[in-house]
Amino acid sequence: MTLPTYQNPIWAIDSINLNGVNNVVAVDDDPSVLNQWRQKVLKDNQNELGFCGYESGERFLNENQPQDRAIYLIDHDLGKYTVNGLNLAAKIENKDAIYMVTNNFDDWEVQRFCEDFSVKLIPKTVIPMLELCYN
Repeated sequence: MTLPTYQNPIWAIDSINLNGVNNVVAVDDDPSVLNQWRQKVLKDNQNELGFCGYESGERFLNENQPQDRAIYLIDHDLGKYTVNGLNLAAKIENKDAIYMVTNNFDDWEVQRFCEDFSVKLIPKTVIPMLELCYN
């Protein structure tokens, strides 16, 4: 029996490289997820990283200033708010700095967006196991 092998999709990752990053920005309507990111970034913080958390895309768009050396951890489904994660990610110029963090990782629209724009995709369930690295 021969089984075909497949390449991992371009959006699949197992770690986040923080080399050259000054700030981590998370957007999620669930405060507990924002807290997970905050704890992970501050615990694994080998450099002087800043952390900002936003509970809505609208708040992020109103309060966030574009940053050259930031990464963005964006939930796809932002609940009752009108701006979803894909809308928000489309507005960020540096697509290499975007990570979609969602329970909807198996949604074809999300996967297609990530593939088309070379955006990385992280299932929320792997946040505790995800490695933050500096290399």
